[in-house]
Amino acid sequence: RSFPGMGSKTQVSADGGTEPLWSRDGRQIFYRNGRQFIAARVTLRPGFAVIGRHVLFEGTYDAGLGYQHANYDVSADGRRFILIQPSESDRRLVVILNWASEVAGRVSRPQ
Repeated sequence: RSFPGMGSKTQVSADGGTEPLWSRDGRQIFYRNGRQFIAARVTLRPGFAVIGRHVLFEGTYDAGLGYQHANYDVSADGRRFILIQPSESDRRLVVILNWASEVAGRVSRPQ
């Protein structure tokens, strides 16, 4: 939907999607659909329209825990993604209390 204003809605995905993220050049919207990462090419003139979609890659990556915000990011040129890949061998949470004093005790101070 256009912003600001109450223009008409345009569906970007063909079969649903989550975690949308605009490319930095404003020509694509990236989103997830299950294990797939998809790029939808868009045009803004004369009005907003989707002019194509294609699957970029597929894989098992942590999702945004139910939030609508993307749990990944894309480089400025749109060619590289940073994602969180779950580890099958280590699914534990480590909490370090008083970490500042722990670090200070392990780092030698210059004289």
